[in-house]
Amino acid sequence: MRFAKKAILACMLLFFLLFAFSCTKTQPPEFEQEPALAQCSGQKIAFIVQEGPYLQVHVTNYEGTSRINVSDNTYNEFGAVWSPDGNEIIFISDRNGKGQIFKTNADGTGRVNLSDNNAWEGYPAWSPDGGKIAFVSGEIQMIQGQANIYGQIWVMDPEGENKANLSSEISNDWHPAWSPDGKRIAFVSYHQSTPQIYVMDADGQNRTNLSDNDQHELYPSWSPVFLQ
Repeated sequence: MRFAKKAILACMLLFFLLFAFSCTKTQPPEFEQEPALAQCSGQKIAFIVQEGPYLQVHVTNYEGTSRINVSDNTYNEFGAVWSPDGNEIIFISDRNGKGQIFKTNADGTGRVNLSDNNAWEGYPAWSPDGGKIAFVSGEIQMIQGQANIYGQIWVMDPEGENKANLSSEISNDWHPAWSPDGKRIAFVSYHQSTPQIYVMDADGQNRTNLSDNDQHELYPSWSPVFLQ
């Protein structure tokens, strides 16, 4: 019994060390193989499938009886996010040699590159009313032989127009998350020595550090609003 307890404590310590190490990265890998997290829109679910060496966006009904490969190509595509009305999907694709944000209809037609530039762009988040898309944009910089991306949070229209940088200062900002009313955006900033949770207005004003400590704090998620 004593040996089992020591083994459990050793595993917990190893997990903590691995997590702490992963949080010290200045940015995620350019094409990180993320888990197949389902984004649900009514009767359909979008998810990621690894087909050979490539990640592909798939869509199925909630019964799993009708599946289509929305990507259907030889590129890495992941990070699928539904539009609020369930008619379109935005995702990240490396078809241009770097991460870019694409949009497609739910059946895979009408594919459009919303980024269409030389920057690395990812982590798209659709506003609750469908009128804006928040995302991370950054130039890839080689530092001591390693690729680094210092992200800035931007917003754009669903057509890729009217792009605006909400990161008004030189900082490393990631993971935007809209509040349910669309008035605020929570995000992670590496502006200090450790990643911290911030919140700002949807226009980039009133930037506030909610963490304000020396811990690694990541992946903000707003609680949902339940209508009575």
